[in-house]
Amino acid sequence: MGANVSKLRAAIAADPGEYFREPGATRFANTLETLIEHAPPPASVLDIGGDRSGWEEREPADRMPYSFGRFFRMAGYGYASVNELDLDARSEILPFPANTFDIVTAWETIEHLWTLEPGGLLGWRGILNFWIEAHRVVKPGGLFFVATRNRSCPFAWARLADGFSAGMYCAELGADGRPGHAREFTADELRALARITGTFPAPVTLSRSSLIPGAEARARAVRPAVERFLGRGLRPDELGDSIYFLGRKAGLNDCLK
Repeated sequence: MGANVSKLRAAIAADPGEYFREPGATRFANTLETLIEHAPPPASVLDIGGDRSGWEEREPADRMPYSFGRFFRMAGYGYASVNELDLDARSEILPFPANTFDIVTAWETIEHLWTLEPGGLLGWRGILNFWIEAHRVVKPGGLFFVATRNRSCPFAWARLADGFSAGMYCAELGADGRPGHAREFTADELRALARITGTFPAPVTLSRSSLIPGAEARARAVRPAVERFLGRGLRPDELGDSIYFLGRKAGLNDCLK
């Protein structure tokens, strides 16, 4: 597995796509390595928010300008995907039967699925639909693996202290015009989603850092002040800028207990 991961990291680092500019390449490589560690190939994967469905068969003008799928295939997974050009994951049903995939994953997708409610409030409806649909199509015993930005990590606090959004990255005045994240997540919120929806018992949350050296140093410097403010030490799943939710769907034997 180590050699496979090394090759994957080299291929991701060499990709010219805009999504793999640093620290994006490191963040995606860390995510794929963590998935391989917890659910190694071969396995069938549905990537929500990855390639457009049928990416390789489409004409270039009808694709997105990148492909995550080739890295999953390189790792040895059977890969299927949908993204926003196929459906709206906030409200639509995934076009697959129940209990289809060994793994359902979403890399930096969930933070885009907020809905706008009356009065301009952010709503959870879209995120809940995405979550419940992911649970429906993963097999009993299969893995739901979500990777997103960690709103509770020291780097997020450092950005707040430096006058930026506490959401870590959003569409701000003076930014480059890219659409941002309305609000990012904490490990506690991801576990709460599992609890409230009755899905994925006994989930695990992890975090990893993909920060460039200067940002990593800034995060380390602000951590003592954050812990003093909170009155406690930060947990391991609160430290890295990427946070991972890993939940297994209850199997038939679990349901009969």
